[in-house]
Amino acid sequence: MKRIIIELDNTETIQTILKNIVDQHYSVMTLAIKNMLQFLWMFKVTRTFVEGNKIADGLALMAFSRPK
Repeated sequence: MKRIIIELDNTETIQTILKNIVDQHYSVMTLAIKNMLQFLWMFKVTRTFVEGNKIADGLALMAFSRPK
């Protein structure tokens, strides 16, 4: 059985992921996470501060500095 830890810095997103409501207004990433959690995997969703998530911080910076 796979064990997954999902760390997010947005409390509203965590609540959205953990709800059993499907809404077409969710982002593509939120829907992908909700779909992934349908499998028989053990998962834990935790909140982290943006500063504590250096990889996500770096990826976000790369995405915003990328030429369009």
